[in-house]
Amino acid sequence: MHSKGTLTRGTRTWAALALIAASAACVDLGPSLGEFNLDGGPVCNASCYQIDFAVFPEQQNFLRGDSLELITFSTKGVNDAMWSSSGAAIALVRPDGSLDSTIASAQQRVWVKGIGAGTGTVRANAVGGSAQFTDSSAVFVADSSAISEMLAYGLAPPPASPPKVGVAFFVDVVLLDTDRRSYRAMPTGWSVSDTAIVRVTPPTYLQDRTSRYSVMPKHAGNTTLTFSFLDVRKTVEITVVP
Repeated sequence: MHSKGTLTRGTRTWAALALIAASAACVDLGPSLGEFNLDGGPVCNASCYQIDFAVFPEQQNFLRGDSLELITFSTKGVNDAMWSSSGAAIALVRPDGSLDSTIASAQQRVWVKGIGAGTGTVRANAVGGSAQFTDSSAVFVADSSAISEMLAYGLAPPPASPPKVGVAFFVDVVLLDTDRRSYRAMPTGWSVSDTAIVRVTPPTYLQDRTSRYSVMPKHAGNTTLTFSFLDVRKTVEITVVP
């Protein structure tokens, strides 16, 4: 079982991500991260979240051949788990790199590889502590050919004031299939029609499924960013002002 307290599963995700970030940064996040109403209760911040045991991400779509990292989180200090997977679409990556449906050693993180199109479930059974906790993550795997569309935003629709020389901005790209499912996948390439106008840095993941590109305007003028994934293309027109 897993205990949610008064948190919904979606809110539980927000809460855990806030707490994980706080732990990693060793800083007090304060109320700015979580000033929203939890199930009709009082305004709450990261300090009042209680998550007995949970696996994150709780659901993910990714592509065959790619790997996804899952992690447990607990405000009770019960983090290590024994892992198992079900479904022919996925396999767990053992410490030696081999694939299996179970992980015999207790660990907080595990890698899941997409080996075929379809669905799968990864379950974590907590190790240690006075209570027995368990949680799972649902995954969907598709072939790369399933990607049929890319969305690019951050510039579309154009902002009230156009990009200016020396002021960096972001372009975010999401890959979708014909059912409008988004995937944890990045464009396989990108290009700039005039590299004298802007410089684009390699992407990073933002919020699991969004590829974020940092764009630095260098000179005034017009240029086009083109993102590609196999035969799918998406273009963004940019006008930089002095």
